[in-house]
Amino acid sequence: MKPASQDKTKIKCAIGLLATAIALAIYNFVPGRAVAPLPAHAQGITTKAEASKEIRDFALQTDFFERRQFASFDTTRNIFTMKEERSIVPGPGPQDITPHHEEKSSIAETLPPIDLKFFGYFRRSGEPKKIFVSQGDLVFLAQEGNLVGLRYKILEIKNDSVVVQDVFNNRQQSLYLLQ
Repeated sequence: MKPASQDKTKIKCAIGLLATAIALAIYNFVPGRAVAPLPAHAQGITTKAEASKEIRDFALQTDFFERRQFASFDTTRNIFTMKEERSIVPGPGPQDITPHHEEKSSIAETLPPIDLKFFGYFRRSGEPKKIFVSQGDLVFLAQEGNLVGLRYKILEIKNDSVVVQDVFNNRQQSLYLLQ
């Protein structure tokens, strides 16, 4: 008896779904149904009050996109350095804009040395030379152009030394091979 009762519930659900589908089809495809009116910004503007409330949609204006194509961006900017402060120095001629180098030199003197130790290199035939560098307890295997510790960039690998650049302040330092 159980299988027959389950079949009856399935038949009732199928009839209900069929009735709902027929009702939606009649509702959507009846030809006499009225069309919704156009929004206010699509109709003609008749008064100044309506003109001030006009909605501007930049996605539909082609001249906006044409102007954006000719915009220029500064691609020489280094995101790892801060811009130099510029000051206007009054003088007899036109005003000169000069960067402050006194502050930059005092900052460079107070920076600590790069805390990496170069203790070996590794090379397989046909592959670029790789080096072993340590920073405290961490050991890194890197090649030219790689970042070590998300801060130091390996610029050049020689037989007995490595040139490393601190990308935060663009300072370069040579690390010599430990014996």
